[in-house]
Amino acid sequence: MAHARAVDPQQDRDRPQRRNGKIRVLLLDTDHWKSWVHEKLRWPGGEPGSWYLPHDVDHDYCKQILSEVRQRSPSGKVRWVQKAEQNHFLDLEAMQAAASHLLNAARVSGRSAI
Repeated sequence: MAHARAVDPQQDRDRPQRRNGKIRVLLLDTDHWKSWVHEKLRWPGGEPGSWYLPHDVDHDYCKQILSEVRQRSPSGKVRWVQKAEQNHFLDLEAMQAAASHLLNAARVSGRSAI
């Protein structure tokens, strides 16, 4: 299953289209990418795959990263429930993870210039 994929806006009739040029629409599996962010929070520090944050990250950032919880209904359907008013940083980190995946940034060596 693809966790991020491009969609041709000409074939996806339910999406708004721009008439004066092409737009690239990306569909993201939000459950996968928000789960990825929350998994990184539990990853052991110093291990390959660890998630590093700047030293000056503030309380608001941390609160927003933890602003939603993943819940599974008895039917098996998963949904993310917002527990705090602001959740923008969780959404941002999830979208950055998806963009990194699409660009294959995890495979870029330290010697390469981006």
